[in-house]
Amino acid sequence: MRKHRPEAMDLLARTAPDLDGAPDPEQRARDLARILVQPRPRRRTVAVPGRAAAARRPVTWVAAVGATLLAVAVAVTTLVPSEPGTGGVTPGPEVLPASQVLLTAALAAEAQPATTGRWWHTERRHAATTPFQAGDDHGAFSLVTEGAIANWSPAHGTQAWEGGTKPYYHFPSPQDEVNWRRAGEPFKPGPSDGKRPGFVQRHRDPRALEQPPVPQHRIQGPSFWVLGRTGLTVRDVRRLPTTPAALQRKLLSMRAPEPGGAQDMDAEARWLWAETPNLLFEWPLTPRTCAAAYRILAGLPGIRSVGRVTDPLGRPGVAVARTEHDQGFGTVERQLVFDPDTLGFLASQTILRTPAAGAPAAPPGTRVGYGALVATGWVDKLPTTPAPGTGP
Repeated sequence: MRKHRPEAMDLLARTAPDLDGAPDPEQRARDLARILVQPRPRRRTVAVPGRAAAARRPVTWVAAVGATLLAVAVAVTTLVPSEPGTGGVTPGPEVLPASQVLLTAALAAEAQPATTGRWWHTERRHAATTPFQAGDDHGAFSLVTEGAIANWSPAHGTQAWEGGTKPYYHFPSPQDEVNWRRAGEPFKPGPSDGKRPGFVQRHRDPRALEQPPVPQHRIQGPSFWVLGRTGLTVRDVRRLPTTPAALQRKLLSMRAPEPGGAQDMDAEARWLWAETPNLLFEWPLTPRTCAAAYRILAGLPGIRSVGRVTDPLGRPGVAVARTEHDQGFGTVERQLVFDPDTLGFLASQTILRTPAAGAPAAPPGTRVGYGALVATGWVDKLPTTPAPGTGP
C-alpha cells in the first residue's frame, strides 16, 4: 500500500526519466537533494591508490539507502561503452542532464552545516601537458609536468603554510622524448637559466607524489587567488555572495579585462567554467556560497553529462563537461568529476577529443591535464609544529 512506501522511493520515482515528458528540472533536483540530505555524522574518507586514505571534510549528504538511490539516479538507466582510452563511458539518451546534476549538488551543499576551525586544509594532485609543434629537424612532442601540493590557511590572519613535492616532468611516449632531444631539449617548466631546468626534475619514482605533504613554506598574504590577480583571505572567502548572480558578478570583477575591452560571452562562459571549480576545489566556502557556485555552473551554456568516468587518481566518478578549443591541442572536453554517491567534488580533467593539425600525436580520449582533490576540510592543528610565533 502507498502509505507504507518509503518516501525516498516516491522521490526516486519522480526523478526517474518520464517517457511522456521530462519533469521540471528544478523540482527534480529538489527531489534528488531530499534523498541526499540525511544526517550522517561519520567522516568520509577518499581512497587514493598507493597511499592511505585521507580525510575530507565531513560528509552528511547520504545515508546508506540515499547513496544507493543517488547512484541509480545519476548513473541512470542507459550507459553505453566509451571510445577506447577515455577512462569512462558516454551517456545514453536517459542520463541525468548536467544542469540537474549540478542543481542537485547545489541543494545538497546548501543543506550542509556551516563549520570552521583553526586552519583550512587542502591537498591536491595536478598535471599539465605542454605541446610543442614540429620543427625543421624534429617532430612534434609533448612534455608532462605533475606534482602534489597542500595548503593550510588560517581562519584568522594571513600567515599560511604550503607543502608538497617538486614538480616532476616526463614524456607521454618514447617518441616524444626523441623529438624533444632532437629539438635541443628546450623549455622545461620552472625557473631556469634559459638552458637547464630549475626546480623541476625528471620523474623517476611516481610514488613520491603519493606521500602526504607537510607544511614546509610560510606564505604571507592572501591565500586564495583568482588567476593570480585578486587575493582573498579566509575571512574574505567566508563573506563572498550567496546568490548565483551576485557571486558571478564578484568573480567576473576579478577577471582580467579582455583586450580592447571586448565583451565575449563565450569567453566569459569559458572563464567561469575554468575558474568557478577552483572555488569548489580549494576555497573554504560557506554552504550557501558553495551552492551558488554550483548554480553558476548549472546555468552556463554548452554543458553536458558525460556519465560514469574514472578520475585521474583511479576513483569512480560522474562527470559533466564543456567542449572547447585549445590552441595547442585542438578540441578538448573540460570535465568536472563528482563522487557518484555524494556528488562531492573530486577532480577536473581535460580530455582530448579532436587533435589539431600539427599537434603532438595523441589519440582521442587522452587526458592532457588535471587537478585532483585528495583532502579538504577544517583542521585544528598542523601535521608538524611550525616555528614559534607563526600561525593563528
